[in-house]
Amino acid sequence: MIELSERLGIPGLPNIVYSIDHPGLIDRPLPPNSTWRFRGRWAAACTCNDVIAMGAQPQGFALDLALPKDIAIDDVRDFYQGMTDVLTEYGVVIEGGNIDANDRFETAAMCWGTVSPEGMIRREGARAGDVVAVTTPIGLGWASHLLHRNGRFAELSPAIRAELEEYNLMPLGPAEAVRETVRMLPGEITSGMDLTDGLIEFLDTIRVRNGLGAVIDARSVPVPPALAECAALLGVPPQVLCLEYGFDTPRMHGYTVRAASWEKVSEIFARCGWPLYRIGEVTVEPRLSWRSLDGTVLDLPRLWWDPYGEADIVGRWTSDIVRALSEA
Repeated sequence: MIELSERLGIPGLPNIVYSIDHPGLIDRPLPPNSTWRFRGRWAAACTCNDVIAMGAQPQGFALDLALPKDIAIDDVRDFYQGMTDVLTEYGVVIEGGNIDANDRFETAAMCWGTVSPEGMIRREGARAGDVVAVTTPIGLGWASHLLHRNGRFAELSPAIRAELEEYNLMPLGPAEAVRETVRMLPGEITSGMDLTDGLIEFLDTIRVRNGLGAVIDARSVPVPPALAECAALLGVPPQVLCLEYGFDTPRMHGYTVRAASWEKVSEIFARCGWPLYRIGEVTVEPRLSWRSLDGTVLDLPRLWWDPYGEADIVGRWTSDIVRALSEA
């Protein structure tokens, strides 16, 4: 973030926010012949998403792309077309970039935009009593990954299989809803971030940055039919699927909202076509906890992608989340 007014001594200037991201190749259930176009959409959306989550309108984008020589030209073309799909939706200009020959596929993307200082959403700012909210039902991407990994995706009903293949083909975040909220109710979203590493990482940010805690209420976690069917096949309570590693990025943001403004903020999101889900609250005690369906309050473990890596994410999730919260 660059605070222009503070740096230049000129009142009334916006803040510039930017994100540099390295969205890699991801494994998702996708319709045939859509892999590379989706990868382009993913790279653009993940990077723009960071800027949107700070309350800003994305304005410019650049990409450094490293490619092995054996990638087909049509795949590269599809990647750029997918990237353009997302940037066009957001009204973002491609400013430039670079393409390098490499021994593997790598991306380094940058997006920037502007937001008023009073409307900017920071990672600090949550206060006890604030609502914890998310911008999408969480867990569909993670459930899909688990079913694929277990070889059970084909056991889903045809309608749910199709939904899981298509629901995130255009992985757009709630740009208009966030922009309208910070314009009309600046400061009422007290903190927030994209959930690239999942809900628990966001809650830990509340604890570290604000010295507060949070409790998530299982009874408030949205469980759409697709998530319920996946959970039944996996043999886990559907609510615990929301405690994952960010597989529904970049549609998924986490915010804290002043309780007194909750109705107004959620109305703005709904008007922009984005339900906002109230799933918990910020607490004075710096404890991250889960209120189960029977009312039992349990500690949430530390669980996000970076400390563990690909090799053990399912094992860690099964032991730390499913067993800890389902069998307590």
